[in-house]
Amino acid sequence: MVLRFPLGRRHAVNALAGLVPCHLDPALGSGFAPPVTQAVAAEIGQQHEVDVLNFLVGIQMRDQAAEGGGVQRRALGFGDVFRQGHGVGAPAFLSGMGSMRRGVLAKRNAAAYVAAKQTEPCGVSTPLKLAIWDVDGTIVDSRQVIQKAMDRAFRRAGLGGIDYDRTRTIVGLELTEAVTRLAPPDFGPERAVQLAGFYKEAFVEQRAEAGFEEPLYEGVRDTLERLVEQGWLMGVATGKARRGLDIVFEHHDLHRYFDTLQTVDGGAGKPNPRMVLDALRETGTEAAHAVMIGDTGFDMAMGRNAGVHTLGVSWGFHTADEIADAGAHSIHDDFDALDRALDSFAESVGTAATPGEKA
Repeated sequence: MVLRFPLGRRHAVNALAGLVPCHLDPALGSGFAPPVTQAVAAEIGQQHEVDVLNFLVGIQMRDQAAEGGGVQRRALGFGDVFRQGHGVGAPAFLSGMGSMRRGVLAKRNAAAYVAAKQTEPCGVSTPLKLAIWDVDGTIVDSRQVIQKAMDRAFRRAGLGGIDYDRTRTIVGLELTEAVTRLAPPDFGPERAVQLAGFYKEAFVEQRAEAGFEEPLYEGVRDTLERLVEQGWLMGVATGKARRGLDIVFEHHDLHRYFDTLQTVDGGAGKPNPRMVLDALRETGTEAAHAVMIGDTGFDMAMGRNAGVHTLGVSWGFHTADEIADAGAHSIHDDFDALDRALDSFAESVGTAATPGEKA
């Protein structure tokens, strides 16, 4: 029997994969998780599937061994969800597993994650790691297109254009708030909304022009690929609207790397911590196991406000001093340096998961 789960409920697959029985060997005085259960999670279009029968067989083997004193349970298993009053069937299963809050399973590494969960030491739960990325100025070099769109918008509003040194200071904020900061003090809220509309129009016009470019920064795809292969969960927290984010991600084929996408469509923008907190909640990741990566002080302030580690990058809109003043834990000038910082953070998260303590 195979159950298929929509992409948005991959936390249930992750929960199932992590609940593995632990065999204790009295002679050795320590335990390990044998591969007596198998959960197969594979991306099929927009769904994942779990081989429930194999998992149920594993649960039965565990329970039979427990009767003889040879196996100690370290967590609830699939069968327990059914026995504890959740009923029978996929909806009840999803409800029970969702309550265990094990986090989203990185879709490209489902099988590898299951294998890892079956061999980790008894009482140790591999901690989830989440990298949350800004987009403009961090993943995508949008400096020229944003400046050109803002300058066109200001000219249409009768404000005579705007210099890049001013434009760059507001990148990352929600659009209406951003143009309000740039406009004259007596501009008024209604005209600010109109100015934001002019900016959107100018951006759409640029996309239709011959030679339009909004390239990825060199090295970013290699880093994204590497993090996914290493089992990181991946998120976005951007001042873009979801429609604009989707256009960029579809053009560069980036959706496949990410597990949670947070935009200003969902509520408060930077530096409010809302987007980071939503990403943590959606993936089931603890704040101490997450990093915010961005090129502006707004990114760093948002990450700090949410209680996550903050990694600034100097190749975007804000200067290194501006990023540091906003509270960046560290600032990096290229992807090699950023990679080293991410590896160091991952190591610190891994060593924090001690036997007998769940990360």
